[in-house]
Amino acid sequence: MTFELPPDLYINPEFTWGPPAEEMTVDGQSFELYLKDTELFPMEWLRSTLEKEKDEDAHKGRGFEVVKDERRQKAFENERAKTSHKANAQNKNRFNRNAAAMKRGGKRGKNAKRVDYRKKDVVGLPSTVPVNTGVVVYAELQKVDVQKKMLATLPQCKEYGLYGQPFVYDSNMNKVSCARPINLKETEVKEEDYTTFNIMADAVIKDIMKTVASKNPDRPLIVTTDELLSVLMTSHIGDHPWHINVVRFLNSFLLTKEDAESLVDVEWVSETAPVKDRPSEDMPVESERIMSYGTESTKAHKAFQMAGCTPSVAQVKTEKNPFPKTQRRMYRYRLFSIKGANREYDVLVRCTIDAAEKDANLNQSVFIRLFGLLGHRTPDTESAWRKDLVSNASTTMMNAFVLNSCKMTRWVALSLLADASKINIGS
Repeated sequence: MTFELPPDLYINPEFTWGPPAEEMTVDGQSFELYLKDTELFPMEWLRSTLEKEKDEDAHKGRGFEVVKDERRQKAFENERAKTSHKANAQNKNRFNRNAAAMKRGGKRGKNAKRVDYRKKDVVGLPSTVPVNTGVVVYAELQKVDVQKKMLATLPQCKEYGLYGQPFVYDSNMNKVSCARPINLKETEVKEEDYTTFNIMADAVIKDIMKTVASKNPDRPLIVTTDELLSVLMTSHIGDHPWHINVVRFLNSFLLTKEDAESLVDVEWVSETAPVKDRPSEDMPVESERIMSYGTESTKAHKAFQMAGCTPSVAQVKTEKNPFPKTQRRMYRYRLFSIKGANREYDVLVRCTIDAAEKDANLNQSVFIRLFGLLGHRTPDTESAWRKDLVSNASTTMMNAFVLNSCKMTRWVALSLLADASKINIGS
């Protein structure tokens, strides 16, 4: 059975659009097409209907007429404004009552579903590790509990050497602006050049562990990388799942990242944005989902790191690179002595330096960390970040921090752990 439009409806001829040139009528009544924003005036519908019933032949072809009595028009406008104001006041009062009830932990009123202030449902990522009934939970911490675990004093740090050669920082990056941007060559980024090697395969860490354990055999030692430690330091801010593995050897605890499914190295986008502005995993367009944004952001982040380095090697006195078959970069091994409330322990961290440049005032090389920030434009909003970045850079960066506070706080933690002198963020 085929579907056909009623013959009374106007159908445009092929390769044409819009209303017909001749007058349009329905049941003998002429009418015009209106746009949504066209103002509609009160019409004489009652008089027209009575005249049609009284003498249909005489009324044939006549349309509704606009009310011409100014007193009636004024009364109609006052009534409409009064009704609109009353409806807005009711919605506002209902919203305030529901907001107050939700703040107290209660339930919303029965008419709350009629208010247009409902939150967007965000479908998050699934857990990276399935927790079944056979899993033994040793400890469980809430975000609030993690946030309270802060050190009273800064830990003492001991350097255990610099290894590898960093690239020279490209000073042309300081001249980049919205008017003079650079193109990131994401297709030229090789994943093996940015692989974070497991500490179990790090010969330098093994030697340092032996040295530290021989001095204090009973003192607990935690061994990890700056990447994993920064994730733990900012775990109370983020929302997306991740996991790390803990391997115990005598009195040492090794924190490792065994596979890519741990999601530790993903540069998420708008993770801490307001709920209405966050990407969701159930978006109909796959490129607008959480994981798609994270993958694209990670590629842009690595491409920015590559763009910020020249092919030249910085003249820094270091030891041999423990991973010679990878991209040249510098690793810094540092031991932090932690004095907790109940016990003391050490944390051995392998930190990464992206680039180095010569400081004329200090007459020595300073170390730099590079980070690429990929923004997220919410649907039905205009993307004007270039204009905002030029006119008000401080406000733009503050807004970016609100949307990505977990990621950008982790960048600060990475820089502090490596004792980097500068942080360069590209957007």
